[in-house]
Amino acid sequence: MYMPYFRPKNGAPELGGTALFREDRLAAVIGFKDSFLLKLLVENGRNGSMLIPVKEPREARDSYVAIQVIRSETKFKVKRVRPVPEISIRTEVEALARKVPEQVKLATPEGLSEMEREGASYIEREIEALLKYFKERRVDPVGFGDMVRSRDRRWNERVFQELYPSVGTEVTVKLNIFQTGVGE
Repeated sequence: MYMPYFRPKNGAPELGGTALFREDRLAAVIGFKDSFLLKLLVENGRNGSMLIPVKEPREARDSYVAIQVIRSETKFKVKRVRPVPEISIRTEVEALARKVPEQVKLATPEGLSEMEREGASYIEREIEALLKYFKERRVDPVGFGDMVRSRDRRWNERVFQELYPSVGTEVTVKLNIFQTGVGE
């Protein structure tokens, strides 16, 4: 289970991320970037933004392309339920590029294709890291337990909780960038 996490700031509540629960107790809190990734996985998100690091050229450190997600759709497929469950995750993201550094050439088909590949790879790595964090904390906000239970008549919650950290996940992201913004 998860819900918004509020923290006090100057005597007033301020949104601080997403609270994750295990057995009705607070197990972890994730920040805004990870909250957005969770939203991509569970809600087929519409609004949200993300910074994608730019790899080239090497001398341009700390360069990012800001994307605004306009639509996303995630599909899950339980590939195996026994002995250890394995789940395939395919996320398709449609986005607008808002802030593009000058060295990134999204006007060319090659440059756009390369940025989509790099962006998809980055999002995949971030989702995989988030799923690993969930497994380490033994929280299941994505609902893998429910997915496996729907495919296995002999499903047992206690057994699944023991297996949860070793559940296999394969993440695939397809990023489509439609419109590009002007460089800074």
